[in-house]
Amino acid sequence: GDGLRREWFQLAAAELADPRFNLFCSYDGGRTLQPSPSSSVQGAGHRAYFELAGKLVGLALLHGETLPALRFSNAFLKRVLGGTLGLDDLEATDPEAYRGLRHVLQADDVEGLCLTFSEASDHPADLLTGAGDDA
Repeated sequence: GDGLRREWFQLAAAELADPRFNLFCSYDGGRTLQPSPSSSVQGAGHRAYFELAGKLVGLALLHGETLPALRFSNAFLKRVLGGTLGLDDLEATDPEAYRGLRHVLQADDVEGLCLTFSEASDHPADLLTGAGDDA
């Protein structure tokens, strides 16, 4: 009946949202979720899990069920629905990055901030071909 279906949806959604699978992450204390930028560490099959999550959400909508374990961030939902994201959307998604960008945009002397372009990666690469060459 309805109770069994509701429980199945809740259990399936909770399993997909489980942090040990690293499919979704939260930057607001667990209130909302969005796809984890490091979800690919799960291997090539991680996209199939996102497809499964999408099908689960669609099926839940079809049956009028809610999925409390999969409360997506407004920015993620906006993007899924084809909307354009702006800087204000970043505030809820990644507050630290938002504060940093806002600080740069409001700075009177950007050069005085001594900013550099860097990448946090195990496989760093030059931004330009030959950028590391002395010319």
